[in-house]
Amino acid sequence: MHPGNESAAPNRSPRRVLVAAALALVGWAWLSPAFAGPRAYSHQQTRYRIRIQPVTVQALPGAEPSHVEILLDGRSKPEGLLTLAWPDGESRSRLRLSAKRGTPGASLAHAIDVDAELTLPDGLVVHAAHHAEFDETGTGLFEVYRLGDRSLTLVVEAAAEIETVFSRHPEVGAPVRFVLEIQRVEEGRVIVLESNELRTLLGEPVSYSFRLGRDRSVHAVEIRIAPVRLTGALLETEIDISGRLPGEEGPWLASRRERWIASRGAASTIALESGEPPTGYRFVVRADY
Repeated sequence: MHPGNESAAPNRSPRRVLVAAALALVGWAWLSPAFAGPRAYSHQQTRYRIRIQPVTVQALPGAEPSHVEILLDGRSKPEGLLTLAWPDGESRSRLRLSAKRGTPGASLAHAIDVDAELTLPDGLVVHAAHHAEFDETGTGLFEVYRLGDRSLTLVVEAAAEIETVFSRHPEVGAPVRFVLEIQRVEEGRVIVLESNELRTLLGEPVSYSFRLGRDRSVHAVEIRIAPVRLTGALLETEIDISGRLPGEEGPWLASRRERWIASRGAASTIALESGEPPTGYRFVVRADY
């Protein structure tokens, strides 16, 4: 060979080989799950910030608080205490307040329940409860007790907030039960075939499928129901449906995806149909949670 075409041999000294091996080991350890830190899981939840203040009586001055703030987040203590100059300016009454999540109706998204325990100067203990429903924020009056023409009334302010919570373990969602009714549609005429109960957890999909017939006359449909988010009394659900159904000109394929927001027990319908009058299947879904 000519001297100009010779290649110099790489310098593979023992020290360099050892350093390269050490770096490779460190890189493997950094990427290996066995050496990785703990995995963090996150989920979103609704918390309620509540402010309660007397409007017909003043709290005693000094170190005593003039109002109570309660945070319903599952971690804070949901209660507070007020000492009031009531029923007259020279008397002392103690008002213990607590709150919890309530069950809203069909029209509003959020609800709270406030409980009051009033201890009068003579030792008499009075209990009262207040239920409030609202969308994002709400304000209402809560009369705890009336003694003659003297009323102990509170103003209750509540606000719903969405927070992201991190944990070392995955969050297990609330249980959700779906009732799935399957209807056959033949030239506009509806025939109820069956009703099934599907149980899952919030955030976890559940599916149902059936297959009838064979070859060109096959009826094959699958529906996937995923409860995505629960906000107060409203459940957000994602529906995926796909199928193969026979038609006059041969089998036809179809798939649809919809996102529903519905209250507890409300019926929602998704269909795979063709023709006029329509022929195919309809699926009626009701949720309970």
